[in-house]
Formats: sequence, structure tokens, C-alpha cells
Amino acid sequence: MMYARAVERSQSHLDTLRAMIEGTRSPITRRNLESRLEEAEAEVRLAEQQSATLAEAELLFDGGPVRAQLGIEARFGGQSVQVFQDLVAAVTGDLGLRGALPQAPRLLITGVETGSFGFQLSEVPDQLVLTGPSPLKLALDETTRLLHAAAESDETFTERLTGRSGRVLTQLKLFLRVLTEAQATLKVETGQVSLRLDDVERIKAARDRAESTTIQETPERRAGRLIGLMQLRAQFELRDEAEGVVVSGRIAPELSLDAVTALYNQRVFATLGRVTTANNTRSRVTWVLRDIQPAEADPS
Repeated sequence: MMYARAVERSQSHLDTLRAMIEGTRSPITRRNLESRLEEAEAEVRLAEQQSATLAEAELLFDGGPVRAQLGIEARFGGQSVQVFQDLVAAVTGDLGLRGALPQAPRLLITGVETGSFGFQLSEVPDQLVLTGPSPLKLALDETTRLLHAAAESDETFTERLTGRSGRVLTQLKLFLRVLTEAQATLKVETGQVSLRLDDVERIKAARDRAESTTIQETPERRAGRLIGLMQLRAQFELRDEAEGVVVSGRIAPELSLDAVTALYNQRVFATLGRVTTANNTRSRVTWVLRDIQPAEADPS
């Protein structure tokens, strides 16, 4: 992968310079090498920062659309990368990650892999200084885990899918459909998460599991008090005044976090989505906050 390999190259260059400094007896040569060493150390720090914060993956295919060592069918290659991009974008928007999140986060094809044939995908660095993994990097890892869960079991898949939107499930079904129709196998490596689906039947089982899964959202309006907020993860807690229970879940991406924060610890009217994720053997319910308004009066 581009950023991970940049770290390896930079570190190797650094080790070479250090060995050269150790071996020279010339003061002039030593000064020149030490100057180059400072530049190399800066390159290593940049490479390590980019590798730790920016999204990248190797997306490798084999099977039907791959022609030995020659290449991959162009139509499949383009379609699979596009649909995978759309799946990652859906997960990015669905995670509720705020902050340095572009309007349409995309990965660039920055290289190709042969043998099994595939693509290196990388996030473009921008002017923002990231102190942790970018939203796109987190979403890419989550997408890979979701694909793995789809190939495991109903329980694992339902648990991983819980809290996701219908758009994520739709894009997941589409990606698995592209793979099965082409009789393709898949490997994904993100640096943090690895996926190996090298059996066509296993991918077909993942598709069947996804196709049999539904996500249904039912709107509910509740009065209560907003008692909890996790801004970085866009999570909320609402104490329902009628039932006395605490309802928690994620804040919809389209809802302003500032508007929600302004109502913290106040009595509110909340429009919630009751999201039911179900398949043949499992069913889970989660909540999403769609709208929130201050109550006209606080009786307390």
C-alpha cells in the first residue's frame, strides 16, 4: 500500500544514512550526511503520520474476471471499484463521524496489483492536520469488517449491521451481487483489517445472507430530557418522560450537532427512527435521532 510502503522506503533510507555516518571519517562528509539525515527523519515522520491517519487498501480479485497474469476484465474492474467506493461512502456517512469529513469522500486508484489482480486505493491528503485516523480510514476498516461479517453467520452479520442505515445494506448487496455475477473472489487489506474471501461459494453465501436481511425504520415522536451526548461519535441519550426509560442511539448525519448540543439537559420533543435489522434468524432494534425541538415549557 502506498503510505505503508512509503514508511518502509523512508525507514530504509534512514538506516542507510545512519550506517554511512557511522562509517565515514571525513568531517565534511559527516556534516553533509547529517543534513540529509535530518531531511530523511522528517520524511519518515510524514510517512508515518500519513500511514496512521489516511485511508488505503489493496482490493484484490481472482476467479472469473481475472485472466491469469495478464489482467482483469475492464468492465468488471471499473464497476467493482465504483460500487466498493459507493459502499465505503455510505458507511462513512452512516458512522456519524464529524469533523474533517469531506462532502464526498473518495479513494483514488494509486496502483495495481498482479497475480490476483486488483487495485491500490488511497485517500488524498489535504491541508487539514489529522491527529487520528480520518473518517474515511475508519469507514474503510468498518466496510471490510462488514463484508467479513456477511460471510460468517447470521448472528455476526446482524450484530455488525446493527445501527447502519438501509443505504449501507443496499450498497453491500450491490457489491456482493457484482462479485457473484462475475464469479469473482476477493481479498482486502487495509493495514488494520484483512479480508480473504477466496471461495466463490462463500461469497454467494454472503450475498444470500445480505439479500435476506432487511432494515426497516419506523418514526416515533417522544417527549423527554436529553441527558447524554457523545459529540465525536454522534451518540445521544434521551430519558422518555412517559415510560421512564432511556433511549440511546446515533444522531442522524443531517442533524446539526450544534443544535442538539444546545438542548442538552433540557426537556425536548424528539423525532426518532426505530430501526429494526432482521434476517432469517436474528432481529435487533436501534434508534436514530432525526429531529429535536425544545419543549414549550419545562415542568420541572
